[in-house]
Amino acid sequence: PVSIVVADYVFAATAFGQVSPHCEKAIIMHDLFHARQGGDLDSVARLNRADELASLSRADVIITIQQEEHAFVERELPDVRAILAPMPAKPVSRSFPGDANRLLFVGSNTAPNTHGLAWFLKHVWPLIKQQQPNAVLDVVGSVCRSLTYNGSHSDIIASGVVKDLRRHYEEAGVVISPLQFGSGLKIKLVEALAHGKATVVTPITLQGVEDV
Repeated sequence: PVSIVVADYVFAATAFGQVSPHCEKAIIMHDLFHARQGGDLDSVARLNRADELASLSRADVIITIQQEEHAFVERELPDVRAILAPMPAKPVSRSFPGDANRLLFVGSNTAPNTHGLAWFLKHVWPLIKQQQPNAVLDVVGSVCRSLTYNGSHSDIIASGVVKDLRRHYEEAGVVISPLQFGSGLKIKLVEALAHGKATVVTPITLQGVEDV
């Protein structure tokens, strides 16, 4: 017999109504959605604080991926067992400084990524090009589907979805994460640091790893 049912994201917790009361129920909390503050720019269903807490309270166990949100669950849902399970990463054995003129952005086609990249291209990229005319931005992942840029496309490499990110990380001199809203743990930051890369990020990207 099934002894535990795991909901991947809080939205799937509605399925717990079909689960035996003797079965343990768990939610993997990738994000604290009511805290994302993306407003109409966000691509996920919007949850307010009360509704999100009500959905999370359906679980016996909540698996969080960063300390700040783990503390939130422990404080707000004392009757639910909270487990902290951050994204693991194995650092490379040596550094790869890469090409100083090459920047890298890695992301899926979600609103925090598409909006953050658009903001970067509008407000930051022109300043970089003034100072470093040979700079190139490598964009990797499904975020390329929403990539729009009015400048020279020879400066932007839309690599799309790739099987192996290692070459892209090795070649990059700097990895960027210009996110303007979001929650949870930014896997792109953990991954870049594990590849030994210098990173330039916004405070939003640091959510969950500020102390580190």
